[in-house]
Order: sequence, then structure tokens, then C-alpha cells
Amino acid sequence: MVDRDGVKLTEGLQFAESWLSLLSLERFGNMTQCEYDDQVGKLAFTKTGKAFYIRSLRPADAPLIEDLFKSLSPRSIFFRFLRYWKSVPQEIINCFTNIDCDLNVAMVAVERLQSEERILGLCGILRKPGSEKGEFAVVVRDEWQGIGVGMLLVEASLPAARDLGMKDLWGIISPENTTMIAMAEKLGFTVRRDWASDLYEMEMHFGVGCSEEPRSDTAVSALE
Repeated sequence: MVDRDGVKLTEGLQFAESWLSLLSLERFGNMTQCEYDDQVGKLAFTKTGKAFYIRSLRPADAPLIEDLFKSLSPRSIFFRFLRYWKSVPQEIINCFTNIDCDLNVAMVAVERLQSEERILGLCGILRKPGSEKGEFAVVVRDEWQGIGVGMLLVEASLPAARDLGMKDLWGIISPENTTMIAMAEKLGFTVRRDWASDLYEMEMHFGVGCSEEPRSDTAVSALE
């Protein structure tokens, strides 16, 4: 468990600490733009029929990432970082625009508003240099939760992680985040409860020579 100031009291919260350390600029060196897809992105639809696009994170997305994190409710912040923050610290927001995409995965869901974009969600899979195990997390803007954005965003990110040479993915989930637990199971993660930390751990192994893209059995839309 954790106290209301987000103090780590269990081993399970080492994952949150690891994510924050992986975002440190000192660990990455030269930052490069993610280029998993084209500049336009891939069209997708929510369960309610709303259109959005999935594309890689770009250096120019800094203000859009800031807007995303500043829009999150304390509940969404806790589900993402396992921290009782009223708002995401600015230094954390800044780090999310400096992810080395030769090493890691950073995909965003975006809404097109005439000539402008708004980021609806972010999926990041980070790892230490030399490691084949990625640490996985996803966040979606509050008003876009529960309609399939997170599912499709993750589905687009998993093949990118495999293509970068990752063999295993890992993450932890609050037991209160039942939507994420269900989504992880549908995507093929092995999900188990760690009773010592009162958190759920999810794992996925791509396997040697795996070429099939991980997909859920109940995908809400196909990426074009």
C-alpha cells in the first residue's frame, strides 16, 4: 500500500520508481524522433464511432503531451503512476517528450481538430539499454476512457516493441483499475495478483521467431 503522499511502502511500487528513472535524460543520451509509422498516422474508431489516429510520438508534441497530463484527474494519475499526485509534476511531463525511440516505444492516439491535434492517450514501453524486457504503461484522457482508445493504442504498440527486439513486457496495475486488468487479459498478458503488494502484475512473452501481431479477441476497430 501507499500513503496519500505517494510514499513507496511495498516492493510493487518499484515499478513506478523504475519508470521515473527510465525517463531520466541522463540514461538516454541523444534523443531521436519515433518513426514507427508515417506522418499521417493510422485511422481508428472508438466503440461509439468516434474517429481518431494512432501515430508515433514526435518532438513537436511537447505542448500536446503537457495538455494531456494536465487534463488528468487524480484518479487517472494514480492509475498511471501509482502516486497520489494532484497533478503530474512538470519534470515528469518534460521527460515524456524526450524518449529514445531507437530503444523504446512511444505511441499516441490523437484527435484531429481542423488543422490542430489533441493527444487522447499515450502508450510507452521503456527499457534499460541492453535489456530485452520492456516496462509497459498506458494513459488515456479521462473523457475518452472506456470506449476502446487504450485497447487500440496498445495493440499498435506491441508489434513496435517486438520489432525493436523486446522479448518480454511487464507492468503493474492497481487492483482498483479493473478496466486495465480486463484489457491486459484480452491482449494476451498473463495477469496475476501479488498479495504482498496488493497490486496486479502483467507479463507478456513474444517468444523466439514470433511474427504474429498480438491482438485482442474483441478489438473494437481495425487500424487502416
